[in-house]
Amino acid sequence: MKSFKITVVAEGNFLHVSVTGKNTAENVRHYLEEIYKTCAERGFSAVLIEENLSGPSLPPAEAYKIVTKASALTSPILNKIAYVDINPEHLPSIADLGETVARDRGANVRVFRDVGEAEEWLLLSETS
Repeated sequence: MKSFKITVVAEGNFLHVSVTGKNTAENVRHYLEEIYKTCAERGFSAVLIEENLSGPSLPPAEAYKIVTKASALTSPILNKIAYVDINPEHLPSIADLGETVARDRGANVRVFRDVGEAEEWLLLSETS
């Protein structure tokens, strides 16, 4: 059952997507699929994902599975993905694991601790 909400705002050369709701593996899988489809439909190759899902962090093994599958979907549409988890209860190590797994699979993903830093990175040239 879908228990999340996505808000999408075009910010120049990237989409800023805010996600709220419950932190479940199913929700994360579904919102990542929705973000990919939205970027493809609107012609954006860069996205800022600002996640604020309630509940504990996902277990590392579950995060690994989700990111492995999602990374395979990024090419050729998404060239830059900035991710910020603004829920202070979530373990930064889970986001860092996701970044490592995604990058190992060829996705240009960076994890940031705040939205401003993520926006700066996205505004850099496509070769960054």
